[in-house]
Amino acid sequence: MAKRTILVVDDDPNIIQAVSFVLKKEGYIVTTAVDGKEAFKKAKEELPHLIILDVMLPKLSGFEVCKRLKANTQTRKIRTIMLTARSEEKDKRLGEKLGVNAYITKPYNIDEVLFTVKRAIEKKELQRSIEKMKKAALVGYMGEAMSHEIFNPLSVVSGSVQLLMSRIKKGKKLTTKEYEDFFKNITKNVERCIEIINIFRKFYASIGIEIKPRNLEETLRDILEGKI
Repeated sequence: MAKRTILVVDDDPNIIQAVSFVLKKEGYIVTTAVDGKEAFKKAKEELPHLIILDVMLPKLSGFEVCKRLKANTQTRKIRTIMLTARSEEKDKRLGEKLGVNAYITKPYNIDEVLFTVKRAIEKKELQRSIEKMKKAALVGYMGEAMSHEIFNPLSVVSGSVQLLMSRIKKGKKLTTKEYEDFFKNITKNVERCIEIINIFRKFYASIGIEIKPRNLEETLRDILEGKI
């Protein structure tokens, strides 16, 4: 598993040093900030897995940082732990509204910090796994729906071509109008297939899946060999 990045934010250098030391010892990558503006700037640039920040910060409070994180599409999923010197319910209620994931009250215990950090990251990984499974299930469902929708127009195209070839083999002459009707029917159903494919391409793009051209036989072989 890749190392997880944690942004530690506090205007007290002693707290930053102590928390950073313990987290690095546990294998986390740690970056730091000393005020709210710097914290939000680093969050956007680095996209850490987790932010530990004090409630009382210069320039922007911890709550204001959380508010900006949740309003930004790039940072809204970053989990946050608040360090606070007080244990007031109104602060916790405000934090819940802003998406704060946990609180640690000062003076804190290092074991409590590590436990809270580990639990927050595990929840993030669990949520990510659930989202991936949901997306995979949705992709499978939509793929099944696509094959069903595209089967009918392809069947019409196949049947029309077979009927046309059969008449030609039997030496039956077709009028210009009959040819026109055949090809109009084929064109109509081919266009329907293209329309269906484009609908599904747009759907996949909307959930962040890029559709790239791929040889079907190679894809099936890769799946069977466990490469995909």
